[in-house]
Amino acid sequence: LASILGDFATVKIRSSKQLFGGYSGSSYAVEVNTPAGADGKATRYVLKVSNGYTYDDAEFMCRTARHLSSVGYLECCLPIPKMKQKRNPCNPDDPYVYVSKRESNGIPAFLLNYVEGEQADKVMRDNPKLAPTVMRGIGGGLGRMHSASSGIDKAKANSLGLRWYETDGGCCDVEDQIQDKILDKIMADPDAKEHAFAAFYRRELGDLKKEMQLAKDGKLGLGITHGDPFADNILSDPESGKLSEFLTSKMSVLALYFSI
Repeated sequence: LASILGDFATVKIRSSKQLFGGYSGSSYAVEVNTPAGADGKATRYVLKVSNGYTYDDAEFMCRTARHLSSVGYLECCLPIPKMKQKRNPCNPDDPYVYVSKRESNGIPAFLLNYVEGEQADKVMRDNPKLAPTVMRGIGGGLGRMHSASSGIDKAKANSLGLRWYETDGGCCDVEDQIQDKILDKIMADPDAKEHAFAAFYRRELGDLKKEMQLAKDGKLGLGITHGDPFADNILSDPESGKLSEFLTSKMSVLALYFSI
């Protein structure tokens, strides 16, 4: 952890603790000593090691979260840029502004601000009466995320270094769905194609194609959405159930926003 943190700061780790929730990475709460003269107080961050992702995937996530913050959306964890990027942002040997390559197994890692809260699925299990509030918070947060970024086109996305759904994947690989790549895999399996899910999937796929065509025709706006808004990827207030933050995971998706 100390080696990875060295990309982001010169301070030392005072304490660290592994966090739980989600399956796409290992996250650690790290407390670091603040610079001299700050009364010995510690500052807390989250260091995320993104298992199963490429460096580009992780950078997409961070850049999208940073863009959202720049347009006033602050309900997602924000990435901390690496120190070397502040000194030389055009370094050809390391094009990644937010992603560290110091993890010993070559897994991308990045640093986020720390936000208080508990995984939304745990909040609902512990207090089922809060479930409506939690779900309304998630739906509202997704809507505000989309509204904040609505109107982005491919050229703008490329200029900002964001992931575009037609070429860069994301959001359950919606373009693969539209091009029938997933359907072809289902129908190629003798058991899967006879399963009741196959008929259900065909109906849903038809609706998806119609909706996405409206977007391509300019009748529905495109914006940023979270490609994996399961409750364990979201923090809620355990007392009130209100939304705290979306975790920065698959946050780099440009796609049509669908309400929950």
